[in-house]
Amino acid sequence: MIIRNKFRYNHKTEPKEEPQGESQTIQGEAYTIRELLDKYAKGIMPPVGRQPEYDENPDIDNPDVFRKPDLDLSDLTEQGLETQEVLEREDFIKNTRAKKSAQKEKEAERKKIIEEHKNSSANPTQIGTTNSE
Repeated sequence: MIIRNKFRYNHKTEPKEEPQGESQTIQGEAYTIRELLDKYAKGIMPPVGRQPEYDENPDIDNPDVFRKPDLDLSDLTEQGLETQEVLEREDFIKNTRAKKSAQKEKEAERKKIIEEHKNSSANPTQIGTTNSE
């Protein structure tokens, strides 16, 4: 067993991770370290990170998607599609529940009619008969 430490490490013999797939780097999009330092010294830092968003009344359960600083049309379209899917699911569930409720009501009415028919045929009323003992 070989113990690796800073004295035994040899970067030429260690296995290296090979990049897989197509590179997503766009030529000319990255700043060099020199450019970053120059811009920092001049006080004109490029927007490299995200701006923090502070909300006076945060609602974790219902976030306001329109307050995002980097909101664009594709985000709005995606949000609209998600909202439409949710509404369609809710309509489907509502319709399914209404159909089941209507079926249960029809079944209850049917059972009631059958029960009434059984009761009326089991206890016929005899008109004009007298009981003589």
